[in-house]
Amino acid sequence: LGSGSLTIQNGGVVSNTDGFIGKKLGGSGTVTVDGSDPNGNASTWTNSGNLTVGDLGTGTLDIQNGGTVSNMEASIGDQSGGNGSVTVDGVASTWTSSGPLFVGLAGTGSLTIQNGGQVDVALTTTIGSLGTLSINGSGLTTGSFNNYDGGTFHFNDGTLTLNGGTFDQGTVDLNLDGPSVAELPTLNITGGANTANIINAVVGDNNRGALNILSGGSVSNSNGIIGNSFGAAGFVTVDGSGSKWTNSGPL
Repeated sequence: LGSGSLTIQNGGVVSNTDGFIGKKLGGSGTVTVDGSDPNGNASTWTNSGNLTVGDLGTGTLDIQNGGTVSNMEASIGDQSGGNGSVTVDGVASTWTSSGPLFVGLAGTGSLTIQNGGQVDVALTTTIGSLGTLSINGSGLTTGSFNNYDGGTFHFNDGTLTLNGGTFDQGTVDLNLDGPSVAELPTLNITGGANTANIINAVVGDNNRGALNILSGGSVSNSNGIIGNSFGAAGFVTVDGSGSKWTNSGPL
């Protein structure tokens, strides 16, 4: 099979029902949604149905310089043998899913959000065993977050917001700590959201980290640590009726 590419730029608009990038085995596809027109109208790709990046083939989606993409359900690396990669790069670059988002469901999938890009998922974000999620100076807002099967989660900087769902990162330690003092990874648990399967909650291990529990959010763990090492800085805010941080062990 062959390869195909689609570039949407300078305020261009593409709309369709379901979208596929790299649908067939052996095929490859690339979509770039880039920038805006001189009047500030974003280049836009609207999928009224679902979007799959790397179904059975190889798919790449780049959303950059303020481009926008929207869809219902989204999957990156959907089927066995599929390989999908999505990068959301730059301020005002936005990917919106009104359904769930799967990263590495059965294939290999990666999602990188960087340099002020934003991903909004109305329902649950799930990282599969072959999935990788990296947040670098950007934001992910999602209903729930699940990393059940040993996928890779790099939270170096930026903001992850859980709105009304459950945060389960798949490991027993929640470590909010940037790679240097210049970064501040921030986790917001809000709108009645809660956490699962956490033993140690560390906010600022060697560098900096922040945890905000807001508007009825709830965090539960055994041991809580804020600013673990010399020179580290941890910031925790518990604000609003019903908001609570429960440590069954020492804090």
